[in-house]
Amino acid sequence: MRVRPTANPGWFVRCDDTQASVISTSEDVLDVLLRLPQAWNVVERAYLAGVHDDTDIVEDDVRFANGDDRSVFAIVSHDDGRRYVALLQINAVEAVLLRKCLFDRGEDIDACVD
Repeated sequence: MRVRPTANPGWFVRCDDTQASVISTSEDVLDVLLRLPQAWNVVERAYLAGVHDDTDIVEDDVRFANGDDRSVFAIVSHDDGRRYVALLQINAVEAVLLRKCLFDRGEDIDACVD
């Protein structure tokens, strides 16, 4: 989903006019990162409000048990400095509730995020 930086360095929030979507049904976040066009880069030490500041998530969710793990979460930015996308591995139950717009090789990631 599209995100934007906050005034607090390294922190991002969900854009008001966006919704999450499933972009892959078989890959983890690291696999998706490896397929991104070169204009997209990982934002180091990036955190998402509503996820990383929620103690129930960071303390109890197995996806975050290993700390800063790029196989389950990453924020990427476009070279233009205006576009940011949060990538998060989700389970099948969560995926049922979201629209699917699969990110296939050669496609622009913008076409897959709302």
